Amino acid sequence: MGERESEFKLKNYFFKYYDSWTLRSPELLQSREIGYIPFFGTMTRHRKVNSTKEMDSFVKSAVPRHLYYSSAYYRKPDEKRMQDKEWLGAELIFDLDADHVETGRKITYEQTLALIKEHTIRLIDKFLIKTLGFDESEIKVFFSGGRGYHVHILSERVYSMTSDSRREIASYIRGEGVTLDEFLKTYKSTPLDHGGWAQEVAWTILSEMGPSPSGNGKISDQVMDLKSAGVRKQKAVAKAIEEMKSANMAEIDEPVTTDVHRLIRYPGSLHGKTGFEVKEVALDDLPSFEPLMECIPEIFTVGEEEIEVPAPFKISLLDEKHELARGKNTVPLHVALYSVLSGKAQFI
Repeated sequence: MGERESEFKLKNYFFKYYDSWTLRSPELLQSREIGYIPFFGTMTRHRKVNSTKEMDSFVKSAVPRHLYYSSAYYRKPDEKRMQDKEWLGAELIFDLDADHVETGRKITYEQTLALIKEHTIRLIDKFLIKTLGFDESEIKVFFSGGRGYHVHILSERVYSMTSDSRREIASYIRGEGVTLDEFLKTYKSTPLDHGGWAQEVAWTILSEMGPSPSGNGKISDQVMDLKSAGVRKQKAVAKAIEEMKSANMAEIDEPVTTDVHRLIRYPGSLHGKTGFEVKEVALDDLPSFEPLMECIPEIFTVGEEEIEVPAPFKISLLDEKHELARGKNTVPLHVALYSVLSGKAQFI
């Protein structure tokens, strides 16, 4: 099947989904900029809709491959120039994606999603709730439909934040500047009993150095012991701090957090490279959430398609493992859509 025919076929499947979907609109929809990537053509943005009904009608008419809305609120969201939109504020957004997590080894799609979920839970529990003090009711989590999660903060505390303020938060969450050298420069003026990175580093030093000859267990004594311990011990402690940081930080995409005009995937829409739903996940459900079980639209679970696979691959969807061989394969519709949309196969 030719590329254009394939795109028409995909668009028809997306239309079937949107023709039966239940639209869930973000708050203040009329103040958001709407953007989308069609099946044919380039990205269109700077659109405004005035109601959920109008949004639903627009989506069913446009049938987007990717659908977005702005994290920002504007007085005039349909103006073409940013300075003319009259920015009113923006949600604080965190994007956690496989592109930004180093694993040091090749892992499967399922393992990748599990790893990103770990970072997402860490972001929420350790940083957003415990350190920054946001209430659970102010936090919304969405599976992106692809390889990660989007976390939204909806709070009066964040709407007016500048890009620089958001960058400080992102840098803190990613553990930037958390090193032995930086700690030695600042520990005397930094409270170590208020939690946060400084306390984590102090605990790591105490653990690595063992009891101080002075016997009082103060970090100042341990630092003095460390300074006189020699290069080898100092390197070992520095390495332990790096390992502690890796185990406690959350790997987020900083440009997404700092961008006060960011377009983010629309709730309930389909991801154009997987066919999976951009799905909201309740915080209590996140630990047990399985996107490859829960984000495949029911309408795509009926029927089969024939696809041509240039290179064999494996995928587990709806708790069923599929091994696709090179050449012609007849597979369930949802497997075919994922395979074609992700570039692993073509329709026959």
